[in-house]
Amino acid sequence: MKTKFKNAVRSFHGINRKEKLVYTLYNNGELPITKNLPIREITEDNHKFGKITKNLHVLFESLSTEYKRDLANYALALQSTHPSKDKIAIRAYGLFSRMMWSLKKQHPEIDLATLTREDILQNGYLVRTIVEAMQNGLLLEIEEASMLTHVM
Repeated sequence: MKTKFKNAVRSFHGINRKEKLVYTLYNNGELPITKNLPIREITEDNHKFGKITKNLHVLFESLSTEYKRDLANYALALQSTHPSKDKIAIRAYGLFSRMMWSLKKQHPEIDLATLTREDILQNGYLVRTIVEAMQNGLLLEIEEASMLTHVM
């Protein structure tokens, strides 16, 4: 529906939860349009991904300081070898999360909602060091990162 504003409010955009409406601007702000706020229901997948995210955070916090430093150094090396002006540079936790999801693709039996540091070390998953992860194809091969060998 096309929106008409009272009192010359032309630049408004956002969500009005009281009225259950979403205001958007098109054509560089010349055309304001109002949409009904979609009603979203919480599904089992929401809970599943929430548990995975929470566990990955706990897992990241249990890593050694040296391994976290290696992740941060790898992120810097990745940014310097593959710069992108359109994207925000990835950080250590983002790299770790991406690496864990790639590990899940290689080993579908892994449950990211319950995975622990001990499970990774006992089962010999190739993410124990950054070099192993690069050699296994979970991270991009970067020559500068060949010395990042600290264990989780």
